Amino acid sequence: MTGPPERSRSKISFTPEGWIFLVILVFVTVGAILRNVNLLVIMSGMMFAPLLLSWRIGSHLMRHAEAKRLVQNRIHVGQIVNFQWMLRNRSRLPMWNFVVGDEMKCVDTPLAEASANSKKKALSRTQATFNYIPIGEKEYVSYRCLFTDRGLYEVGPSVVSTRFPFGLIRCWFRFSNQEQFYVAPRIGSLASDWERRITSKGVGAESALRRRGADEEEFYALRAWRSGDSRRQIHWRTTAKANQLLVKQYDQKTSRDMAIVLDLFARNDIGVLAEQQQMADCEQALSFAATLLVHLGQDVRGKIGLAIAGEQSALHVNRLGSEFLSCLMRDLSIARASRAPQVVQSILDLQSQVSAGTPIFVVSSRPSPQDWLETEMGNELWQKTGKDLHWVAVGSRNFQQVFQPDEQSGRVVNEFLRTELRNAST
Repeated sequence: MTGPPERSRSKISFTPEGWIFLVILVFVTVGAILRNVNLLVIMSGMMFAPLLLSWRIGSHLMRHAEAKRLVQNRIHVGQIVNFQWMLRNRSRLPMWNFVVGDEMKCVDTPLAEASANSKKKALSRTQATFNYIPIGEKEYVSYRCLFTDRGLYEVGPSVVSTRFPFGLIRCWFRFSNQEQFYVAPRIGSLASDWERRITSKGVGAESALRRRGADEEEFYALRAWRSGDSRRQIHWRTTAKANQLLVKQYDQKTSRDMAIVLDLFARNDIGVLAEQQQMADCEQALSFAATLLVHLGQDVRGKIGLAIAGEQSALHVNRLGSEFLSCLMRDLSIARASRAPQVVQSILDLQSQVSAGTPIFVVSSRPSPQDWLETEMGNELWQKTGKDLHWVAVGSRNFQQVFQPDEQSGRVVNEFLRTELRNAST
């Protein structure tokens, strides 16, 4: 177990107002000494008192201030994230105007341009302001951040400071509380019949049909008709009696496993525009996988398998839980594309750890599996398990009908940017 974050000793520095005050104090003191004017001597003594009080009160409050940062467990691209600070007052005086400043860094991002420009560089400096904290109480203040690139980030160290009571002296200490966190791919929206479209049509490529048996879906209830429901599901007899559209609802068996393979293929010798398009397709594949895990993972009672074939291969198979989902999101956050991803080996490794007959969705930035079908291992794999493999080509038109970026998230992001611009201008 790691101990509590180390904090430096309390330090003081003059504020701009404090320097002006100090210059005036020196001028008055020198004049009192040279002129031997008693009133100026008394005035210099009275002006020295605020400096002494600011130093003593500020140092006392710094010694008895307890700060702690709270970071969300899971962060996604395009979502507004609240970083919350807790400040506890353990002194015998109330605290006023405390400021906690954070430094945000990008440690590792899979995007090449962002990695070259922002790796190990400070992205921004943020702060949370506490106006008033009573004696023995604690207060919570948060600041908002927006991440546009996935990857590994670091927040900290932090600086806790105050100018209380007169604003002449700034008392502060540095908090060695560096904390790393992962920003997972963007979460989008799935069509309600995404699996039927993929397994029946093969999104973007030829795919074996996986027909549902009669025992895989069981009719169990009626519900009100919603936009997007198929007309074939309308129960006309009950609709006529109830005088409103009612559709049949089926209970899909979710005890089967769920398997996803990410084929992150990208070449760097095909031109700038084509390379950028392939990188964008890889980001779409990662976003699609993250969306499946977040929205559908809770409905899968069996195992969930995720294999990433990219610059570094990764394989995870387990039942869904908070720790397992966090582990999956960490790998998705730092996954990189490759010119030669080991997709065939990833499929074989994943297939050996899930139950027989489990559909394996190969989400790829390539339009078809022709590249690895030409190999002996790939051709043998397709012949044996082709009926369970479903190729999902990210760049196809059908894929865009199945998966879309979250429009509501985009509106929230635009509103966030407008608010930050207004705050910066004022």
